[in-house]
Amino acid sequence: MNQNNFNKLISRQNTYSAKWCNSNANVIPLSVADMDISAPDFIINKLSQFNLTGIYGYTDLSSDWNNVAVNWFKSQYAWHVTPESVVFCPRIIQAVSLYIQNFTQIGDKVTTLSPAYHPISNTVCVNHRHLLESPLIYHNGYYEIDFDDLEDKFKQSVCFILLSPHNPTGTVWQQADLLKIAKLAEKYKVFIISDDVHADFVFDNAIYRPISTLSSYVEQHSFICTSPAKTFNLAGLEIANIVIANPEYREKFKQCLIAAGIHNPGYFSVPAFLQAYTLQGQQWIKELKHYLAENRQWVKEQCARYFPDWVITQSHGTYMLMLRGAYIERGLHPKNLARTVEDSATIFEPILPWTAAGAYMAGTLGVATLSYLPWAVLCWSGIFFAMLWGFTGFGIAKLTPEEQEEMTAELGSHSELQLDTK
Repeated sequence: MNQNNFNKLISRQNTYSAKWCNSNANVIPLSVADMDISAPDFIINKLSQFNLTGIYGYTDLSSDWNNVAVNWFKSQYAWHVTPESVVFCPRIIQAVSLYIQNFTQIGDKVTTLSPAYHPISNTVCVNHRHLLESPLIYHNGYYEIDFDDLEDKFKQSVCFILLSPHNPTGTVWQQADLLKIAKLAEKYKVFIISDDVHADFVFDNAIYRPISTLSSYVEQHSFICTSPAKTFNLAGLEIANIVIANPEYREKFKQCLIAAGIHNPGYFSVPAFLQAYTLQGQQWIKELKHYLAENRQWVKEQCARYFPDWVITQSHGTYMLMLRGAYIERGLHPKNLARTVEDSATIFEPILPWTAAGAYMAGTLGVATLSYLPWAVLCWSGIFFAMLWGFTGFGIAKLTPEEQEEMTAELGSHSELQLDTK
């Protein structure tokens, strides 16, 4: 039985939450992947003690920081890492960006699997590297890697960014898949950055394996990025550890951190981390995963009741779900969904002052959102074109009868798809 009250409703209004602040009261935002449950009490209590000191000065990592990290890796993932291989970096996305900026050249090609967590892909582009996307194949309810296409991309690339478990499909890569990736990386001398932030959310007896454990080449040519942020809902405290086995890469990365002005953790980061990676933390995760399993079952039942044509992709990792089916039933290509999201969110968001994109654009341009709005023609006109296309059907990608029949047949065999426990 769960001792934690995960069902407790907590208002995050007026907390500067990137997800909830300034959102419509009638809208449940699903745009930011953090949980709406409180962090564990044992972490909150420790942070409360530190808060009472009242002095929020510069902070150093604890002397046992690296040992705490490697003990967690060993107990949770059977992954043996030397303490000196662990390098603190506040955010995984910072580590990815620093690698791209300092270990690759402008114009180099970097490969990812698609669909993928957008900030990772965007980091490649904003650093003036060419992004190569290898589309995952949906087959028998699962997303799989097209290794022929991936090899073609590796021939052109200097770096591959892996999400393990994969975000957003929830795929926990099997050992055979990881070995194939490792062999391709060694064959074409491709460096691997693996974002493993969801490593603690693995279900149904699936096994998370850091790709560096399966290949001596990858071990020496990789950054394995870990963090307690998703697991304990601590994203705002900015805690991540990058495992870099190669001493040459490790020392260069440390210098990159210094050059970027990244050297001290936040005041609350150290006590939160030390409390999270404990036996109490392990027990809390077990209870949380049981709770998530019940939630996932509820989603399955509601979809079956109200949206019987939807198919939930089978997955064994992360706390996210992917749905398929409704567009295909109506003869519309699933890529219309991606375009709809782009029209209604990505393109329109920079002219909304309360959004992350709006705040970023205003800060970068140095002018208020409403001041540059008249010149942001693409942003405000995009929504009108989307409505025009929706009413007229112009530009809406349709499925051919053959494509619709094939996709419907594939989905039909999974119409009673059992949700994976989580």
